[in-house]
Amino acid sequence: MVQDEFHRALEGAATKLLYPSETDAPLRLYRVSASSFQGPPAEADILGMFFKGSPPERLNVENMEGLCSEGHRRFFRHLTDFITYLPGGGFIPRTPSEREFALQWRDLRDLWVDYLVSQRWFKAHLADGVHKRIFIAGQFLHIAFRADTNEMTSDPGDWFILETTSVET
Repeated sequence: MVQDEFHRALEGAATKLLYPSETDAPLRLYRVSASSFQGPPAEADILGMFFKGSPPERLNVENMEGLCSEGHRRFFRHLTDFITYLPGGGFIPRTPSEREFALQWRDLRDLWVDYLVSQRWFKAHLADGVHKRIFIAGQFLHIAFRADTNEMTSDPGDWFILETTSVET
């Protein structure tokens, strides 16, 4: 998949979802030039892009590389589950409508993990103590394969950032 095609697919997957919290919030997609960051986005990068003049009380950052990473678990939580497993061996089977919802989140998750590298999760705690801004960021990786030589090349592309909000009381 080329970068512009990926952008359209990611935007299509993200715009049909709301991030569940006490007030469901839309996902907003940003595309940032490949040269915007010196490596994976850091706290200062997110603060500079989204909090000019009014920094949050606290900004948590987690690695988001792979399905088992802390950042991945914090962002996607149980949203892609057909069955949610609980500590101690319990589980919650999801209803048909919840499974349909999970399939939509799987579309977003699959695009995110299949095409982006150097991923990070950020959670900004705002001054009111209740509202949070959540960001995930990753860099597109174009992978080319030449069947005649079995040569594979990869070229990093632009950065993609999803932003949403949550209310935590």
